[in-house]
Amino acid sequence: MGSNQVWTRVDPPKGARPVGCKWVYKRKLGADGEVTAFKARLVAKGYTQQLGVNFEDTYSPVAMAKSIRILLAIAAWYDYEIWQMDVKTAFLNGFVEEEIFMDQPEGFTAVGEEQKVCHLQRSIYGLKQASRSWNTRFDEVIRGYDFIKNDYDPCIYKKVSGSSVAYLVLYIDDILLIGNDVKMLGDIKAWLCTQFSMKDIYVGCQVCPEKKPSPGRFPQQFGLLGRHGSFTVRSPNRPRLLLSTKIEPYQQQKLKLI
Repeated sequence: MGSNQVWTRVDPPKGARPVGCKWVYKRKLGADGEVTAFKARLVAKGYTQQLGVNFEDTYSPVAMAKSIRILLAIAAWYDYEIWQMDVKTAFLNGFVEEEIFMDQPEGFTAVGEEQKVCHLQRSIYGLKQASRSWNTRFDEVIRGYDFIKNDYDPCIYKKVSGSSVAYLVLYIDDILLIGNDVKMLGDIKAWLCTQFSMKDIYVGCQVCPEKKPSPGRFPQQFGLLGRHGSFTVRSPNRPRLLLSTKIEPYQQQKLKLI
């Protein structure tokens, strides 16, 4: 909050109704399902906001699933590089256009300033317009680096330089970089790190490109089985299945399988 200069403490203006806030605690999982961090996030009580007073538009696009599949298919076909990144506390990068005041968070009340409120300069999780503010900021930043937004999917961007091409997919605060030039992708990643606080991961997905695909291999299948307690589950018998008492020699193996 401090490094992003999310708010400034001010005396509450006359008639102002500050938005409440609270702490939310959760465990963050990695692509393999393992716990990677214990997080405490400060969120605003957006349900106390008033339309036309401290928020207007709230819509924010995300990349469509079919767009992601198409780009992954292109990457597999042309053997492109696939890099996965995540923007830390992404919503705090968006600027607030409306005038919003918020109560000071529990445990972080400034000594001697207990009566003051937080005048929000940046967006914060929980606000009605939080995702929109972040998406608007990212769009401005990424297009300033010569990326072109896709006309069909507003969360798909493309950058071409000579024979080098790079695609960028934005899904809320997760980024997928796909391209045929490692140096170009490295430059993009380094530049993004100068604009936002980044880390490597992408919406809990595990991308495992293979030079020689193995039929029936699904990297996440063990995580899914473990999550649902299905390691020891077997297929049920078919209803109305009648087993004959006359078994031919060649059917002995089939009987064992049944």
